[in-house]
Amino acid sequence: MVLVGFIMLVASSFFLGNELANNLPFPVWIFSLLYLGLAAMYFFPVLYLFQFSNRMKSALLFNEVQALTDSCTNLGKHYRFMGIMLIVVISLYFVMAILMAAVGFSAMGN
Repeated sequence: MVLVGFIMLVASSFFLGNELANNLPFPVWIFSLLYLGLAAMYFFPVLYLFQFSNRMKSALLFNEVQALTDSCTNLGKHYRFMGIMLIVVISLYFVMAILMAAVGFSAMGN
């Protein structure tokens, strides 16, 4: 995701003189920054899953109880992070729906 974000950032510099890019209400490079932000946000759940898998493998290979406990802790952190992120996204959907309705009603009034 980070690689694609940087590629989009570099590619956006080629669109600076393009008529399509000039007609957009926002700069093209905002897409790449959005993509890099999503990659940064997704880093932590992937890190928790990676730590879970490494510690679970160690627990199963060497029969370590502490490694099993640590792996389950990391899996819990992953689920907690994903649950909070889901709640935030659903909340943003509701806020966007309300804003779109307000903009639609104000456009009908004009």
